[in-house]
Amino acid sequence: MKSRNPRFRKGYTQEKINEQYIKSIDEFNSEIEKIDNPQLIRRAKLVINYLLSSIPKPKELHNNSILRLHSNDNVVFKSVLNRVVNYNIVIYSPKEKEDIFITTDAPGYSVDKNKAFFDTKYIDDLYHFIPISSKLALGFHNPEFYESTNRISYQKVNSEEIFQLNYGSAVNRTANIYCSNENTLNEFINKVFPEK
Repeated sequence: MKSRNPRFRKGYTQEKINEQYIKSIDEFNSEIEKIDNPQLIRRAKLVINYLLSSIPKPKELHNNSILRLHSNDNVVFKSVLNRVVNYNIVIYSPKEKEDIFITTDAPGYSVDKNKAFFDTKYIDDLYHFIPISSKLALGFHNPEFYESTNRISYQKVNSEEIFQLNYGSAVNRTANIYCSNENTLNEFINKVFPEK
């Protein structure tokens, strides 16, 4: 699975990780040189040598982030989770038989109160959308902007609404768009990305 993090999208290789790691160590070294305590400097240099001998590999970084996520050490995750559990869930399906949802290599996106699309955004967010299949999609609506008497609701959407939801998926893709019907996909791509 390719991460949706923009750094990893562009191929955040081991070489780049090493460069960043060494840059951080160099910055730390320059701060150490300002210390006026030879014993403290010697201990700090031992720590730096240890860190340089154990530069983390991408898999270790990934495993570490998963461990933090599941051990409840991730403050950002907790904050987002506490928000999202209160969102209204809307299950979407097309009104018309011929209408279908598309998906992409980065499925799902957020829309903020200015109607701008984002991979993920939890500040001033209106809703989050993710296609589940060609005939089913989920919306997570911020209750600050979306009033509903039901916590979970079902909504049939018309062709224009499906186009707007699919448009959000298309503009937030990394590279590829997928669809269960080739003709529908070609029509959609020609409408959204017309040849010049």
